[in-house]
Amino acid sequence: MFFIRTMLFGWLWLACVPLYSQTQLGSNIIGEASGDISGGAVSLSSDGTRIVIAAVNNDGTANLAGHARIFEYS
Repeated sequence: MFFIRTMLFGWLWLACVPLYSQTQLGSNIIGEASGDISGGAVSLSSDGTRIVIAAVNNDGTANLAGHARIFEYS
């Protein structure tokens, strides 16, 4: 069994040239249960402060019902 974690990184830009370094924003986002496929679909807001993470196999309300969680970085 394994858990999938989703991590959000910000890019560091200098004079419109990417430096290819990454800095993690916030802490790791861990899926609720093994096999949920958390992070199988992800959407990020245009300003990068909100992320929606889907777990398509989550069994919270029914077998393989799926769910999405919304997180905000502040």
